[in-house]
Amino acid sequence: MKKNIFFFIPIFIFILFSYDKAYASFGEVNVYSMPSSTIAGSYITLSNSYDETVNSIKIVYSLSNNLQLVGFVPVSSINCTFNGSDTISCSSSSGITANKVFVYPILRVKTTFTGNESGSVNFTTSSSTSDMGFNISGTSAPVKVTGITIKDKEKTLTAGESFQIEASVKPSNAENSKITYKSNNFEVATVNESGLVTAVKEGKASITVSCGDITETVTINVQGAEVPLESISLDENITLSVGTSQLLNLKLTPENASVNNDNITYTSSDEKVAIVTSDGVIYALSKGTADITVNVDNKEAKTTITVNEEDEELSTNRGSKSNFLGYFLTFIISSLLTLGVVFVVNAIKSKKALQEEDDDNPYNSYI
Repeated sequence: MKKNIFFFIPIFIFILFSYDKAYASFGEVNVYSMPSSTIAGSYITLSNSYDETVNSIKIVYSLSNNLQLVGFVPVSSINCTFNGSDTISCSSSSGITANKVFVYPILRVKTTFTGNESGSVNFTTSSSTSDMGFNISGTSAPVKVTGITIKDKEKTLTAGESFQIEASVKPSNAENSKITYKSNNFEVATVNESGLVTAVKEGKASITVSCGDITETVTINVQGAEVPLESISLDENITLSVGTSQLLNLKLTPENASVNNDNITYTSSDEKVAIVTSDGVIYALSKGTADITVNVDNKEAKTTITVNEEDEELSTNRGSKSNFLGYFLTFIISSLLTLGVVFVVNAIKSKKALQEEDDDNPYNSYI
């Protein structure tokens, strides 16, 4: 019996040795090709190996907030899976030996990685027997300009006036955010490098606001320069006859003075004698005198209107028109009466002729 027990001891030792080698716990992780710096949004591929032969291994990655595990590079003869968050598991029926690089984890530096920060990765085996970490220095990725915001995209100016374009880039932390300005019509409006527009003369110009390949447009409408009004005047001592009218001759000094027609008003001192319209037309109503006053931008001018009785020619013309109308009506009435009389006479004649024809017919006596 003792001989039988000693016979199994070598076999037991062999099995135990084999078990330890096949299912040995994972040792220290060796990391190669570590970058010293990277840019946000880029990817880092690491080279990992181990120091013992095993059939399977699971590595859990603990990352700083500015790093993300996104996958791995497939390795031939080794089956690896990624759980989508923090773990890569690998296995091989022939064993994973220490002289093989068995997994290439891919890390992505997040775009929220701004400034110079530290990133860290900790590797932990499935048995939690070993871990290690390292730091990487990150450099923020340039934030691109996505748009330009402009306060006033259209502006009306008078020649000689200036206007500051207020523009800013989006997002506010974008790099390469220098804004440039360019006018398409320098004769109408110019613009300097800081966006100050100067109106030159009447017309229209477009200011292109650019940052990189992003552009916006500001429309500039330029009015002619205003000419101050110095004085106004009207023709003096105007004489009209009752029933006539006349347009007042308003004179501006200088002639090209800037005047808003809505600011011109006319008044009459006696509307029984003469009235004046908003356009400056006088209508003489009855004999007498009236003062006509015009006001333009708080400047006044006055003239006196004398209205006389109707002149003889006008009265005659009116009489001629009345006589003509009477003659015309008389002619129409006379014509209608004449036609009526002719109609009646013809009707009587026709009836008489028919009666005479009946009297000559001999058969009428037998009827």
